[in-house]
Amino acid sequence: MIYTKISEKEILDWLKENLNDSRYIHSLGTANCAKELAKQFGQDTEKAYIAGLLHDCAKCFSKEKLKEVIDNTLEVMKGQREGVFSGSGRSESVYASDSGYFYSYVDGYEEYCTTAVADSITAEQYYITQEAGTEYAFQNEFWDHFAKGIYVDIVT
Repeated sequence: MIYTKISEKEILDWLKENLNDSRYIHSLGTANCAKELAKQFGQDTEKAYIAGLLHDCAKCFSKEKLKEVIDNTLEVMKGQREGVFSGSGRSESVYASDSGYFYSYVDGYEEYCTTAVADSITAEQYYITQEAGTEYAFQNEFWDHFAKGIYVDIVT
């Protein structure tokens, strides 16, 4: 795999250019929260901050942009061995050049988000999880919940 290190400023500039304003502000808040949590639990604060910044980086992409990212990634992977990718609760073997496999998830994503997700959560939950909304502080069932564990949003 080819990796390149880019600066925090380059990441912030890219996010500002590619995300809508509310998603960008949300990503900054998530990054700062992740950094504080990492500090509290003795983890790498820089990695946590960057992960927080990038956690939603593709949510504002069009299908065409996501497919472009897939194509660019597969180009880098060209010539690599067959790999196992998991999705929809099953694992399948696919070749790194099989863009159709990945496209099927991109093509189904919008329909999934607009039907299954919208039908299974409240309007407020949809606003918060799908439209980069913010919930009111100290008003959800977990605001004072301190049990160890991994907490994810209702859609995840």
